[in-house]
Amino acid sequence: MLPESDRIRIQHMLDAGYEAREFLADYSAEDLAQDRMRALSIVKCIEIIGEAASSISPETKALADAYSLARHCCHAQSASTRLF
Repeated sequence: MLPESDRIRIQHMLDAGYEAREFLADYSAEDLAQDRMRALSIVKCIEIIGEAASSISPETKALADAYSLARHCCHAQSASTRLF
């Protein structure tokens, strides 16, 4: 079970990621270059993600690393199964 503070941080990261994605919807790089407020809003979302991620406890980071490794191994195994 994750500590409540880590759950809150992870939710902040998800919320900021969703907002950044919404800000980017239907915008090209050229559009974004012309819309400084939108670009700065996206930067702020990235800052929120980074700040929250840097405050996640070492125990939760270890769980995330283990999950990523397991997911990667399962993906690699299923990919090799499809090859043969």
